[in-house]
Amino acid sequence: MDIAQPISFDSAYGTGSRRALCLGGGGIFFVAWQVGYLSALMEQGVDIRGADRIVGTSAGSIVAIVFARDGLHRLRAELSILSRFPEAAVQVAPSGRMHPSQSRAWEVFEKTTSSEPESMQRVGHAALAAQTVDPVTMQRNIELVAGGGDWPTDSVFITCNDTFSGARCVVSHGSGATPTHAMAASTALPGMFPPQQVLDRKCMDGGVGSTAVHLDLVAGAGAALVLSLRGFGDQPATARDARDLARLKESGTRVFTAVPESFRDSQMMDPDSIPTARDMGQRQGAADAPAISELWG
Repeated sequence: MDIAQPISFDSAYGTGSRRALCLGGGGIFFVAWQVGYLSALMEQGVDIRGADRIVGTSAGSIVAIVFARDGLHRLRAELSILSRFPEAAVQVAPSGRMHPSQSRAWEVFEKTTSSEPESMQRVGHAALAAQTVDPVTMQRNIELVAGGGDWPTDSVFITCNDTFSGARCVVSHGSGATPTHAMAASTALPGMFPPQQVLDRKCMDGGVGSTAVHLDLVAGAGAALVLSLRGFGDQPATARDARDLARLKESGTRVFTAVPESFRDSQMMDPDSIPTARDMGQRQGAADAPAISELWG
C-alpha cells in the first residue's frame, strides 16, 4: 500500500465520518496542552470518544494514538514525570547545543513555509544529512511515552512527509506500518530527530511545510474538533491554514477550532513548559466543553 496521499479537499477524505478530531503539531508543549484539553472535555461529560476519524500530526500523532487506546490518564502521568525529571525528558525532547548539521537542518525547516515539492525536498535532504540519534532509539523513546502495541482502531490516521519526494504521507491501520513507526516519523523534527523508515519511504515530521493540521483529511465529516498550536482567525498560522479552514467549512463540516491562549516558541520542546501547557489546556477545555458538546451532538 502506498502511503503517499495528495493534499485534496475535493477528495473529501472525511466523508462518512460523523465526528472527527484533528490534532496538530507543536512539540512537547502541545502534547501536554492537548492532553489537558481533551481530559477536561471528558471530565465535563463530552463524548469525544465517539470520534470515528482521528487525524494526528507530530505532537498530535502521539495524542491521537494514546487517545484511541484510552490512555490519556497514563500519558498525563508520563508527562508529569518528564516535567519533574529533566534528565528523563531530554531523551524525548532533547535541548541544548546542536551539531552544525542539526542546526542547518533546523534552520531550513524553520524557514520553510511552503509544501511545494522542491521546498519539502530541501528540508528532507537537510534532515537526512543531520547527525542525530539512531532511529531505533527514537522509536524506543516514543514507546516509553505512548506505549507499544498494534493500532487501536482503523479510525486513526497519522501524517508525515517523504524526505525524498516531499509527498505528504498518511499512515493508518491498513498501511502495514506499525503505530510506533508512524508516530516516530510524524514527530521527526528535522535536525532534532532522525527521519524514519515507514515501509519503503524515509519520512520526517508531518508538520513540515505550510501546515501542521492537514484539515483536508477530515473534510466531509459531519463535525470536526481541530486543535492547533496557532490560530486561524485574524492571525492564522499560515495563509494556507486560513484557506484550508474555509474549504473545510465549505465541505459541509461543522468546525470548532481551539488553540492555546498563550505560547512562546521557546516553550515548544521545553519540559519545564509541561505543567503550564497542561493546566492551560485543562482550563480551556472546561470552558469550551458546552460549545463542543453542542457541536458533537
